[in-house]
Amino acid sequence: MKKILLGIVLVVAVLFGGDFEEGLKVYNAGDYKKASELFRKSAEKGNAIAQYNLGVMYRDGQGVKKNYKKAVKLFEKAAEQGNIEAQLNLGFMYANSQGVKRDYKKAVELFEKAAKQGNIDAQYNLGVMYKDGQGVRRNYKKAIELFEKAAKQGNIDAQSILGFMYANSQGVKRNYKKAVELFEKAAKQGNVDAQYNLGVMYRDGQGVKQNYKKAVKLFEKAVVQGDDNAQYNLGHMYYKGQGVKRDYKKTVELFEKAAKQGNIDAQYNLGVMYRDGQGVRRNYKKAVKLFQKAATQGKDAAQFNLGLMYKNGQGVKRNYKKAANLYKKAAKQGNTSAQVNLGNMYYLGQGVRRNKVKAYQYMMKAAKQGNADAQHNLDIICRQSPWVCK
Repeated sequence: MKKILLGIVLVVAVLFGGDFEEGLKVYNAGDYKKASELFRKSAEKGNAIAQYNLGVMYRDGQGVKKNYKKAVKLFEKAAEQGNIEAQLNLGFMYANSQGVKRDYKKAVELFEKAAKQGNIDAQYNLGVMYKDGQGVRRNYKKAIELFEKAAKQGNIDAQSILGFMYANSQGVKRNYKKAVELFEKAAKQGNVDAQYNLGVMYRDGQGVKQNYKKAVKLFEKAVVQGDDNAQYNLGHMYYKGQGVKRDYKKTVELFEKAAKQGNIDAQYNLGVMYRDGQGVRRNYKKAVKLFQKAATQGKDAAQFNLGLMYKNGQGVKRNYKKAANLYKKAAKQGNTSAQVNLGNMYYLGQGVRRNKVKAYQYMMKAAKQGNADAQHNLDIICRQSPWVCK
């Protein structure tokens, strides 16, 4: 869930005056410690806005030591008096286990109170809860309804996520043009997700005429904000020379950035580049490390290629058993190359006990998916050991 960043509410509480008004003045002057003392005095008198403001200061550690539990207590007092911002922020703290035990149902309850009063951020966050099924049963249509409300009021996060739902047919009929329209609005206001997703639309020609140069520009904007998906995809465009001149070194640079953030595709493809010496000096050991990272996250292509490195003794000591185990993981995910190689290992008894029946079974799985090598190998197996194929 997106973090709600709300500052001090600059509202004068006429009924309480004095300490509260003075607290606002010194806060704006940068004297947070003095402001916290004055807000505390006003909060003790029951001023909901002062309670909320002091809660924000405890949450963010302004003028006081950061203390989520104290922030929660203050937000609770203000929320009970109907303070919308307090309801919103308290909901966020329940959703993210800050100062309280995580409780999505409680978060939903609080977001609903604030959303009913027209709070845009509450509408957006409540929409996220319905979209992800947190604290409520997943309901894309309800999420759409809430995102629509927030988007119409200019919430860029709602515009972005609503665009994503139109692009992916979640709760609405797929509409690429509508998705583009929403991404455009949010992207112009600097929303990184919208910049990235709009870049994808231009790259793939979805809802707009395919335009690699526009895609590159949008990915670049998202890259500046550190988006790992944009880093990876921009790197891929430099690799293919789409919208830019082909540049393997630039590709490596971008893949490196995305890989460091845990991007599984970047880790795998960077591994390929180190293995093949594209944009960098060939380095099997680095390739192995990168394949390992992606394989651990379940990428079948990385599992297969890491298995290949173990089989061939590239960057690691040759180990048929490890190779076979990695092939098994990739084969389970339907990787035909892994199925073929594993079939070969069963046929030859490398890393596994020789078993022609299993060899045939793995070859058959790959052949059914159209793998030509598998079909060729099946012909050999059936010719040499016809009993296996009956």
